[in-house]
Amino acid sequence: MPRIVTVTCLLACLSASAFGQFGSNTARRVISGTAAPPALCNASPVDMYARTGATLPGLYVCLTTNTWSGPLATSAGSGTVSANNGVVNAIATYAAAGGSTTVAPAANTACIPGATSGSVCLSAPAIAGTITNAATFTNSLQLPTGTALSFNGDTGLSRTSAGVFAMGNGTAGDQQATLRVNQIALGTGAVDTNISRDGAGIFDFGTGATFSTAGRVKAAGYMSVGTTFTSNAGCSETSLAGGATAGKYNSGTTGTCTVVITMGNSATAPNGWSCKANDLTTVADTQNQTATSTTTATISGTTVSGDVINFSCIGY
Repeated sequence: MPRIVTVTCLLACLSASAFGQFGSNTARRVISGTAAPPALCNASPVDMYARTGATLPGLYVCLTTNTWSGPLATSAGSGTVSANNGVVNAIATYAAAGGSTTVAPAANTACIPGATSGSVCLSAPAIAGTITNAATFTNSLQLPTGTALSFNGDTGLSRTSAGVFAMGNGTAGDQQATLRVNQIALGTGAVDTNISRDGAGIFDFGTGATFSTAGRVKAAGYMSVGTTFTSNAGCSETSLAGGATAGKYNSGTTGTCTVVITMGNSATAPNGWSCKANDLTTVADTQNQTATSTTTATISGTTVSGDVINFSCIGY
């Protein structure tokens, strides 16, 4: 009788130990090996088993019954994506059955649903690179070194160094991409700097709030480029050169004359323009700004025909 009790106790203890190992819901595990998965598994959080080798390779997922489902599809085919009943981080697998919505999964494909809708589908190389020999399964997408997260095969994100992303054509390290956003928020912790769109071709530099203009700009130099300014020929000027709000012209008048400059690129200031002008040829001749509008500035002074006059304006 004591021996029977001892054996019974031993079996019960081993069962409890096995269930505690494979059925505990305190940690999500990703296991790998060449043998069949263990008898029991943990369904909350979900255990996953990556089986390698020639016999039934693939990805196994723990069901709510604490038993394994798998391996997932090991060959391409058509079917439907099974529902996960809205459970965050549940696993949606490809069912080998027809349905109203057909899909064609690649070999060894698994889909991990997002928090609300949609899913991330991993193919065989990504599965092998992400979960094999992993200790835990967390809410992050981890890619092997030297790979990129590619969209449509021509756009992607990749890691160039710790904490640094490259946006490019979908290959690792490529940086030839265009970023389209309404605002960029920056900060080492809390957001305290922003670049946002004020209007067509106009940037706002601020202190974190959307459309803030309380920021300051530091740079090694500032150059006016774009469409060259135009003028009203008030000094019979020629050889206009420069950018939209700064440049030079040659006076064609000897004596006092007035030039009305219209900013290039349809540059429009909220109130007007503050400008400085110089006669580079006859330095003693003075050039002064005498008027402004939101798109123009008026410069008057004495010149000698052929003198080179330069100017720069800043809007306010």
